[in-house]
Amino acid sequence: MKKNNAIASGMLLGILAAALCLGPVTAYGAPAFTRDEAEWARLRDNRLEFEELAGLVEEYNATVRGQNLELRTFRNRYGSTRGEIADKYREAADEIMNSLSDPDPGDPSYISVLSSNVQAEVTARNLRQTADDQVEDYESRRLQVLQVTDTLSRSASTNMITYYMQGLDVEGARLEVEKASLSVNLAQAKLRAGQGIGADVLKAEESLSQAQASLLKAEQNREETRRKLLLMTGWPVDGQPEMGVLPEPSIEKIAEIRLEEDLPLAIQNSYSLRIEERKLSNAQSGEKQESLRSSIETGKQNVRAGMQKGYNAILSAKEAYENARLVLEVETAARTNAELKHGQGMLSAADLHRANIRAHEASLAVEKAKFSLLEAMEAYEAQKNGLAQISAG
Repeated sequence: MKKNNAIASGMLLGILAAALCLGPVTAYGAPAFTRDEAEWARLRDNRLEFEELAGLVEEYNATVRGQNLELRTFRNRYGSTRGEIADKYREAADEIMNSLSDPDPGDPSYISVLSSNVQAEVTARNLRQTADDQVEDYESRRLQVLQVTDTLSRSASTNMITYYMQGLDVEGARLEVEKASLSVNLAQAKLRAGQGIGADVLKAEESLSQAQASLLKAEQNREETRRKLLLMTGWPVDGQPEMGVLPEPSIEKIAEIRLEEDLPLAIQNSYSLRIEERKLSNAQSGEKQESLRSSIETGKQNVRAGMQKGYNAILSAKEAYENARLVLEVETAARTNAELKHGQGMLSAADLHRANIRAHEASLAVEKAKFSLLEAMEAYEAQKNGLAQISAG
């Protein structure tokens, strides 16, 4: 099913005014020719690729489309500059005040009209105060939309990585079911041979039931993530796109990271800092300017701390990945040894099965550690490219 068709079908204009933008318009109101035909074909096919997530969110995400519609509406209604927006608030205040008239004390509705006038005057004063305090303009709002778009794209990337990690959880849960089944068979065999008791069988069967329930839960979690990813990127919730593979994290690329060079880039690109700096350029009062300068300086410090934290996360994930590979080597050698012993009649089939399961679990751990490393590297790049947060934490 084509993604653009899935979005366009059945949408009412009233709903779109609140959340979506009608038709296959591109992000930020850009015309369709900003993407070539080959790129549009890739976005509209029935395959979900990791490298296409940002484009899919830009073009088909409901929140992004809705915010772009609101942004265009805002500019049409209020203008682009701080002065134009402030003037609109003052005009609204003037209209309110010009519509008021002194009530007739002899009129039965005198008290009611007088109360309404007081409320209207309060509203007008608030509007004028809003005009005086106005620090936002079209550019600051546009940056906010870009920030939301990139944040959602980043979330889509995380969800796709999570989907594959949860696939490993499903495989791991199946191995647990296998191990529990082996334990049940062993307990039953001992009972038949007069070497066990019924309680051991019941305990093993209970463990099997728990393992089966965990498998079901793992499958449900993965499906929930898949549906969330589909909705973020424009498919209907019951869509069945082919899932593309994840890129391999590059160990060599980690060695090339230069934190000291990335820090100024993260500060320069940070949407949050750029928005604060835009507000500072619009601020009229000295008090507001000082508050924003303080916020910006603190924000830069937090960006530096966040980048350091992100870099440390990469190093930790890399170490975990390398350790998982070492464990896999050990378990693979143990499995090979178990196969030799089994061939010589020195190891039971059940013990060989357990050795195979341990090696399989070690292999899954390597894959999971690899995906965790990919997630850490993607998070670091996202911070460097604009999503570094200026709040502590």
